Amino acid sequence: ELFRDRQIKKYYLAVVDGVVEKDFTAEGYLRRDDKRNQSQLFDTQVPGSFYIKTGYKPLECDGTYTLLRVRLFTGKTHQIRSHLSSLSHPIVGDVKYGGCVSGRVRRQLLHAYEIAFPEMDEPFRDLSGRSFFAGVPDDFYMVGKFKFNRRKDEER
Repeated sequence: ELFRDRQIKKYYLAVVDGVVEKDFTAEGYLRRDDKRNQSQLFDTQVPGSFYIKTGYKPLECDGTYTLLRVRLFTGKTHQIRSHLSSLSHPIVGDVKYGGCVSGRVRRQLLHAYEIAFPEMDEPFRDLSGRSFFAGVPDDFYMVGKFKFNRRKDEER
């Protein structure tokens, strides 16, 4: 029920092409193309599309790539990938959505990083207000000159 009601916050990390300097929130309408296994983004609602909303916070930038913390307000297949591509900041390694392949990276640099629970009463008191993190994969450090670590981000 918490997932369905969007009370649980979901955050991802993404390494993207280009320089992102400011926090921002992007909205649009996403329509899935099952034949191409890809999604298209529109400014206005079109038949078969769903409203999407995604928040972005740059954590580090080396002048070529930016490490973003991404918050999903809605959750649709390929939402993050298509949103970033439409904003001219495709995910590194995501060739389907225009991302470059750099060095030894063999996949898209998108990582489910954090899940944050809202304040809750019993029987879920032990989870109330807590966040859980997944370690940052090593290949995130193969691209860009990032010094990111989990402890630093938790303090923000």
